[in-house]
Amino acid sequence: MAVSRRALGVGLVAASVAGTGGYLYLREHPEIAGRFGEPKKLFGFAGGEKEGFLANGRVHDLLERRFGLVLDARRAGSVEMVRERALLDQHPQFLWPSSSVLVEVARSSGLKPSRDQVIFTSPIVLYSWDRIADGLVKGGFAEPAGGPRYTVDLLETAESGHRRRKLDRPGCPGSLRPRTGRLD
Repeated sequence: MAVSRRALGVGLVAASVAGTGGYLYLREHPEIAGRFGEPKKLFGFAGGEKEGFLANGRVHDLLERRFGLVLDARRAGSVEMVRERALLDQHPQFLWPSSSVLVEVARSSGLKPSRDQVIFTSPIVLYSWDRIADGLVKGGFAEPAGGPRYTVDLLETAESGHRRRKLDRPGCPGSLRPRTGRLD
């Protein structure tokens, strides 16, 4: 069976359109492209609290195998990564600060994030002297978690409006209340 010149031309145009469309689609969807092509290397900054997570070999393997990404994530303080010109002049492809508040600081610094999303929430770590920790346990605000560690439900403590005298710490009058402030 002979193929006409018209059918051959239409077939070539259709193949070209399909190839271009496939390329553009895969370029925008790294979760698919990672399985077929070279991994995309991204450079950026991440807060120190994410350092252990990003150093995990299983995280590296998953990002490369499933999403086609290899991260060159350098440690930087969350405030510095959104404000310091020396860091921003390196033209990072991503920033991973500690909170969404810092995304707003980045915007006010003139950065224009193409996308922002909360993808990882790390615990708040508090350091204290032994006698303060003992007072928190006696007051029912903290529970021993093995060794020198304790767990505290800060939200419940702040919302309940407990008085400091319940902490069994004489000389500390007043109430517990969360304090927030602007970073700029």
